[in-house]
Order: sequence, then C-alpha cells, then structure tokens
Amino acid sequence: MKHNVPETMFYATAVQQEGAPTVILVGPQLEKGDIQSTSDSNADVRLNCVPPRNYYLVVWAPYSWDPAVNSPTDQSLLEISVRANQVTQLGTIYLAWP
Repeated sequence: MKHNVPETMFYATAVQQEGAPTVILVGPQLEKGDIQSTSDSNADVRLNCVPPRNYYLVVWAPYSWDPAVNSPTDQSLLEISVRANQVTQLGTIYLAWP
C-alpha cells in the first residue's frame, strides 16, 4: 500500500563506516552534521547544498524515527550517494511499516 505523507519531518545522516551500524533512531543530531527538513505539501523531499558523501534517510513515522529501506521486499537501509554538482533523484521512498 502506498501512502504520501505531506509535511513530515525527515533527516539525512552520514554513513559513518561501510557496513558499520549507525545510530539513527534517536532523531537528528545537527551538531554531528545531520541535515533536517520537512516534506512539502505534495510529500516531496528536497535538500539543497548537501555535502558529498553517503547518507541514510530517516523519516518521522508516528511514534518513532524510521529509516528508509530499499524496497518493500528489501528491508536493508537505503544508502544515498551524494556527489558534488549532481542532483540525486530518489523516486519513491519506502519505510518498513507494519
């Protein structure tokens, strides 16, 4: 089932080390470089001037922060590679939802 969730908080947090777990469920830690925003009224997610590196995207779902996953059947964390001077299109963002 697909749901658009307008005006929802989210943040991008840098992947710290390949394959190493990252604490992502505590909410954005701006002092550590997390980038926070809110989806617009159409549920679109946009971030500008993001430093190049790999990120996880974490979304506020009712009652908790939930990381974006690759697909409804692949529940591994979605890792987003941001490169200098490029636009990264994510398409549909999936969350592990009961």
